[in-house]
Amino acid sequence: MKLLKENKKISWWFSKPIIVLEIILLVLLVKGVFGVYEKYLRAKEERDNITIEYNRVEERFVNLESKVDYLGTDFAREEVIRERFDVSLPGENVIKLVDKEIEVREVEVKEEKGFWRGLIGIFGF
Repeated sequence: MKLLKENKKISWWFSKPIIVLEIILLVLLVKGVFGVYEKYLRAKEERDNITIEYNRVEERFVNLESKVDYLGTDFAREEVIRERFDVSLPGENVIKLVDKEIEVREVEVKEEKGFWRGLIGIFGF
């Protein structure tokens, strides 16, 4: 203690009001650090979601681009016209396949009688 009294600069930092002020500043600093960390976690989660969405859109773009390239060919145009308008080239024959008719059997439904229905049936109601 004698050493602290001799050195006025050190004793000033260890006075009670300054220690209370230092504790308050430390609490505010820790609170600020945790606030920034929470924002970091939210930003990281949002970045991950955006990355997933970007990859999905990029994959869809590649698929659509390949489909557009395919539809640019003569074969694809002919295929689309045949599907939409049900046409054929001269000299081609159309074969339509029809499913066999399915035989329908009648199913007899038995009505199950409970105790009370059986009892009422005995008396002819």
